[in-house]
Amino acid sequence: MIPLSKIRSCCSSISSGFSNTTFLRQPARVLIIEAMPPWWSKTRSVLCDALDNFLTLVCSLKGPCRLPFLSVFAISSQQECLLPFVRVRGNLPRLLSCVEALRAIPSEGVTTELASVGEMLRQTVLDGQRQFNQYRKFSGVDIQTNISVEVTVVTSRPGKGMVCLLKNVLKDDDLDPINGFLVVQLSSQQSDFSLTDNLVLVDLHLVDSSVFALEGVFKNWLQEYGVDSEHIHLVLPSPRGSPGPVCIKCDMRERVISPGSLPLNPSEKPESLCDVMSVSQVPRRMRAIKALYKAGVCQSVLYGLPLVVIPTACWRLNWDEIETNQHRFQALNRTLQADLCSFYFLYPSPSLAMLLKPVVCRELFMPGAYSEPMREPPPEAMQVIMVKSTLSSLQLHVTKTNSQKRNEAC
Repeated sequence: MIPLSKIRSCCSSISSGFSNTTFLRQPARVLIIEAMPPWWSKTRSVLCDALDNFLTLVCSLKGPCRLPFLSVFAISSQQECLLPFVRVRGNLPRLLSCVEALRAIPSEGVTTELASVGEMLRQTVLDGQRQFNQYRKFSGVDIQTNISVEVTVVTSRPGKGMVCLLKNVLKDDDLDPINGFLVVQLSSQQSDFSLTDNLVLVDLHLVDSSVFALEGVFKNWLQEYGVDSEHIHLVLPSPRGSPGPVCIKCDMRERVISPGSLPLNPSEKPESLCDVMSVSQVPRRMRAIKALYKAGVCQSVLYGLPLVVIPTACWRLNWDEIETNQHRFQALNRTLQADLCSFYFLYPSPSLAMLLKPVVCRELFMPGAYSEPMREPPPEAMQVIMVKSTLSSLQLHVTKTNSQKRNEAC
């Protein structure tokens, strides 16, 4: 038997996904926004709304600091520092003032030549580098000596041209502690491109010019960057003919930000019956707003403990109403089983009950590319791991359906 204390410790560490050293090496961020006509008139509102939402979310998160330092620059007719390097946590008013200053940049004017853009871009990068070094030296704030800086440039110009422009204007500069650049082109296309030069990686992401897409770009900053060791060792039983068990080393990535890290009202995150039931004993109304195909619902966007929903047996109702209500419940459950499933998710089942799980809201989504088709592993990997042989050595526990249990009882 495994001691209960060990089970609790293991489950706690896996469910939280964080160790004591998590997020200690998050890079500081320099955000450079090209706010030049004629593109700025089309992207200003989208970008400012996304930045407003993101900064509000970050400053509300409890737990380890995911975004330690931020500096924001704008390039229009001139270079302008809207936010010198500051600690993000506890500075929401100052951060939102920066967003308002960004909104105030005029959207009309003369288009700036690319050569001038390149020079302003270089000067902005070097100013951000100098600011961070000064902040680390003179602020008196404890900043780790090994922390790095990453620069994100948001533009509506052709992204590959901006990548090459960055490479050319910075090729002779010492950019330490900057260790990476990301150029974000607002576009209707979807593409990735990277170029390594001067020991600095320059990535290009083409994203939709929408608030949701830009929020995803910023939320990438919240993923853990200081992975010094693997997170989990998945230990499988020893295959036949093998001297020892098979160990598969894995990392974990967040699909959503835990609602528990936000100062939400408990009724907004129902993980127990008390969270759903109203204090006033008035039934909580849950209005159906959409129907979804069950195959299109990803379990990774559902969170919390599921609650079983059954037709009511409240003694205050008369028998006719109870029976009618039960028939309606059966009809709903049967209809949903026809491959149509409906912020709460009602999951149908063959029995007279359904599962109720909350669906994660948009603000908590973490970006991630997990939809790529899985490729076949090389034959030698299959021979070494022998997954089928490994899994076949596990004891198979067969669960019985309710109908099977009733038949046995009879």
